[in-house]
Amino acid sequence: MPTNLVNCWKNFIKVKMLSKRLQTLVNLISSGDFVAADIGTDHGLLPINLIKNKIVKKVYAVDINVKPLKIAEKNIQKHNFQKEIPTILSDGLAFTTQISDEIEYCFLAGLGSGTILEILNKDNDKIKNYLICSNTEIEQIRKFTIAKNYFIQYESFFIDQKHRYWLIWINKQKSAKKLENIFLGDFKWFEQNLEYKIYLENQIQFLEKIFLKIENDEDAKLKLFNKIKQMKEYVQLWN
Repeated sequence: MPTNLVNCWKNFIKVKMLSKRLQTLVNLISSGDFVAADIGTDHGLLPINLIKNKIVKKVYAVDINVKPLKIAEKNIQKHNFQKEIPTILSDGLAFTTQISDEIEYCFLAGLGSGTILEILNKDNDKIKNYLICSNTEIEQIRKFTIAKNYFIQYESFFIDQKHRYWLIWINKQKSAKKLENIFLGDFKWFEQNLEYKIYLENQIQFLEKIFLKIENDEDAKLKLFNKIKQMKEYVQLWN
């Protein structure tokens, strides 16, 4: 667990207006004289929270859609944070070519891993850390991280309002370490996470039912068999 989590409870007390998935991301970082960016900001709740609680000095609120960005602007104006939270209409990270700031923390929350990977294709040196919360499995994001020689600082899995979320903190300032399990994530992050164990057990049952229905496709059957086998071996690590 990263040392920054020592400050988790202090930040948790401050954060009152965010969902569990956004709180979990915010609680990972320490307060400081940093610039952040929230990609897919929606109504701007995360940037407002970061500035209101003096966690960072500036946040770019970025969205590809005009309507949510207009709502974000109104919410930002209500708090008089226009200077600290510039709003930008942009496709993912495209806006970074137009700014001089270095971004210490880039938040990508509530998107699927496919969309997140499309955004990460415009990764550049202005961004130091990605704090990602995906609503789909993140095997491909792990592969991206290793291919870029970046470091996985932290991972987690949790349920928020009956939705599943995978969290990954990518630290670009450290070099990659070999992963024990790219498919499911290194077990050290999940050893105390019973929600992840239950999720995997349910997935195994679901995939076994699919396995029994596969006919006339031995390649697909073998591939699924190996996937189930890996998941069962992983679940055994909790015993």
